[in-house]
Amino acid sequence: MLANAGDELQGLKKGIMEMADALVINKADGDNKLRSESARNEFERALHYLQPAIEGWRPHAYTCSAVTGDGIADIWDVIISFCAITKNRAFFLNNVKIKPSNGFILSLKIS
Repeated sequence: MLANAGDELQGLKKGIMEMADALVINKADGDNKLRSESARNEFERALHYLQPAIEGWRPHAYTCSAVTGDGIADIWDVIISFCAITKNRAFFLNNVKIKPSNGFILSLKIS
């Protein structure tokens, strides 16, 4: 255990949230459903205070369950909306590279 490690972890979380286009909390099923929704609410409140990185797009937090499929369609809709908005602003073309392999893999450039 390191002294003040919690502060460093909080800084990492904030950095990730500043870069994120959306936050998805998986395993929102069974006993985790209420905890996942509580975490989603906390992240949503935190995202409210951050300056959006992309004009016209504000990140939000979502929950889903890979086991039950709950929320998966909603997340796909968010991805489609993000692509449509960013393509119209050339962000998508400047920051996403499509590479063929076994299907298509989206590789985000990290700068």
